[in-house]
Amino acid sequence: MKILKYSLPFFMTLVLMTVLPSLARAETKFFESLPDVPIMKGLEELSEFDISYDKPQGRITESLAAMGDNISDSEVISFYAATLPQLGWKRINDTAYERGNEHLEFKIDSERGHKFLRVMVRPR
Repeated sequence: MKILKYSLPFFMTLVLMTVLPSLARAETKFFESLPDVPIMKGLEELSEFDISYDKPQGRITESLAAMGDNISDSEVISFYAATLPQLGWKRINDTAYERGNEHLEFKIDSERGHKFLRVMVRPR
């Protein structure tokens, strides 16, 4: 009985340490053409509009996502301000980041009453 008393918390901790990170990863989606840039929940990637070039100096990639009507510009800015630094991106301003040889910039566009997030990565 003593073995069960001390081993059960250990095994429960082990199970939680194994399962929880995979559940968190399952919820996070990333852009197809920018697999190191997450897509905020509530945005829908429009991968058919992706543009991507590889150059000797680095990649040039542009991805587009439709924003839901209930998502504000400030929520998008806050999400990426909290998320991108965790992935190694250094904040330059509200919509620009740098990491290594790359410059990431995002822009919120509006067309025909619909809002879109445009994410661009290019060499510095």
